[in-house]
Amino acid sequence: LCAELEDPERDREMGKSDGAGDGAGAEGSEEREGAQGGAAAAEALLAEADAGRLEGNASLRAGRLELAREKYEKTLRDLRGIRGLQSDEEVSAVNAIVTAVTLNLTAAFQRLGLHARAIAKADEILEAEPAHGKALWRRGVSLAATHEYARARADFSAVAEGDETLRRDVERELRKIHLAERAELRREKDVSASALGGKKPPKERLE
Repeated sequence: LCAELEDPERDREMGKSDGAGDGAGAEGSEEREGAQGGAAAAEALLAEADAGRLEGNASLRAGRLELAREKYEKTLRDLRGIRGLQSDEEVSAVNAIVTAVTLNLTAAFQRLGLHARAIAKADEILEAEPAHGKALWRRGVSLAATHEYARARADFSAVAEGDETLRRDVERELRKIHLAERAELRREKDVSASALGGKKPPKERLE
């Protein structure tokens, strides 16, 4: 989330250097008051967005998945509409909530079985932060659920590289992927055998 930062101090200095009189000073005062009002409005919107995040979390924990999804999506729309941020700290605060809400929306999509949408949301975070552990983990879960095992394995391995304390959890997920791949291979063999009337496929003759 990008925001254009304003600098009231810089504006005041520019007004002094060009020989502005009392009228310019009054104009600068009005600009400062407007900037302060914009910051207050942004702070109120940020607080409202955080309340929306918490409401979404409560709905997700209670199993009200569609309601949680709606809350998270509305919160993200509200956050992206915030204007008038005055400092890097404010921008960072908004970005942090955007990331948290996007991760939780990813979890809601996963629980709804909407793994393609979950992957897309995790991608949004990873475009800005390629090593974000939770985003990698959640994308890996959804990739495995959609049988994209190689990509899922890569994501889980990246999680372990970034946080050694999660290596045991990663190994558990990698074992799940290995078992899923073996089960899929067995199903493919069974389908092939069924197509041949229960007979084993003939061995390939080498020339």
